[in-house]
Amino acid sequence: PFFTYLAFGATHSPHHVPREYIEPYRGVFDEGWDEVRAQTLQSQIEMGIVPAGTTLPGLNPGVRSWAELPADERRLYSRQMEVYAAMVTHTDAAIGRLVEYLERACLRDDTIVMVLSDNGASAEGAGEGRLNSFGYVNGAPDSVPEMLAHIDDWGAPHTHPHYASGWAMAGNTPNRMYKSCVHEGGTRDPLVVSWPKGISDQGAFRRQFHHIIDIVPTVMEAVGVQWPASLRGHVQRPVEGTSMLYSFADGAAPTRKTKQY
Repeated sequence: PFFTYLAFGATHSPHHVPREYIEPYRGVFDEGWDEVRAQTLQSQIEMGIVPAGTTLPGLNPGVRSWAELPADERRLYSRQMEVYAAMVTHTDAAIGRLVEYLERACLRDDTIVMVLSDNGASAEGAGEGRLNSFGYVNGAPDSVPEMLAHIDDWGAPHTHPHYASGWAMAGNTPNRMYKSCVHEGGTRDPLVVSWPKGISDQGAFRRQFHHIIDIVPTVMEAVGVQWPASLRGHVQRPVEGTSMLYSFADGAAPTRKTKQY
């Protein structure tokens, strides 16, 4: 048995990614965050992620409509999102390398794979984004002309970039606000669980309420390990999470988590 924890830098700022991953996204986001947000919601409805009839809230405070932006700003912000998307793809390829190895080693069917994020999309890039994310904490943001001068090398090792908050708003569709906020845009995160041998209802959604602290008890129950009352003579605190294993087999089961952490 083995346990592997992969903590990727993606897609936390700085958004660094090899150029060959960026180029396929050139022009993909030129319609802007308002349109991407609307398209994302439509896809979520069609996939069953959110209920039919779900509507978008208004723009988050500080986010301007794409239609009112000058052409140079649109060009800059489009590039910021191209690099962000490329970083997602680069990470996806890395996860794929692991999955391919598990398949070659005949370990895939009996391996539980969980993919999750730690928070909603981040708005630390503020309204214009950052060429140097440290400018945010030092109160010295980059100007649009300064960032435009580096548009062709955005995402290279000598940059430390972050995208504009309009893209973070789109990334949290259909929720409001961002990381660092108590709105669901900051606190509601995806969790994808794959376990070919243990989950027959592949590709389905689960609606039960759960929290990050529920990962450990879920894995422990799945592999049949009991949390020790003491370890090497030291009394252990009880596990505070609630196993999600029951939900793997029954999507209609009521949630067993009775209080929020």
